[in-house]
Amino acid sequence: MIGVKEKIKEVKSKLSEELKIKDFGDVSVILSIQVEQNDDFVMLSQEHYIDKVLTQFRMNEFVKSTDLILPSETTKRVLAKEDDAPFNDAIYRSAVGSILYVANNTRPDLAFTASYLSRKNSNPTVKDWKLVKCVLRYLFSTKDVKLCYKKGDATMDFFL
Repeated sequence: MIGVKEKIKEVKSKLSEELKIKDFGDVSVILSIQVEQNDDFVMLSQEHYIDKVLTQFRMNEFVKSTDLILPSETTKRVLAKEDDAPFNDAIYRSAVGSILYVANNTRPDLAFTASYLSRKNSNPTVKDWKLVKCVLRYLFSTKDVKLCYKKGDATMDFFL
């Protein structure tokens, strides 16, 4: 459970009256999402999952860039230069699915790009794969970004 410690204790005691439960302590990882929490905030990241995805697609040996280009800006440059040869749709779908998983859980900055890439799931081309590689490079450079939910705050903050 995630929340204020006093409320968690209250819920646990009520549950234990009705059910047999075990307390394994604070959650640290769930569904490939690292969780850092205290009474004031919950921070979520997927650095380990991103490393796994980058390794799977042999994209884990980039040099970190201090001048990052967002994938949506890169789209315009790549589309004008590349050809329309077909690309392996299974590999493409797997990569885009991984990007969607990251975008939906901890990286809302990738939501539009992931949605854009998923439009080509049925007939990807080499230029579409080049766009996926741009996003993976971006993820490599920003994999340590965390999503932070603060107590009583309606805004989301990213931390490096």
